[in-house]
Amino acid sequence: MGGQLVLRIRQATEQGYIECDPQGVFDTEYPESKTRRARVTDRGHTCGTIMSGNTSFCVFLEYDI
Repeated sequence: MGGQLVLRIRQATEQGYIECDPQGVFDTEYPESKTRRARVTDRGHTCGTIMSGNTSFCVFLEYDI
């Protein structure tokens, strides 16, 4: 196949998304928002602000089957 697997997360950027590397962290809150920013920070290597209550952070895992 070649190349590294990445997950494209919708974000209010010029491209319309930002890439998250495997084992990266991203925010899934407000999935239909077209103006949401800061879903992914540093390609998923830096976790955004963690808040108490209901949070929507996910970790992108890659498995070989």
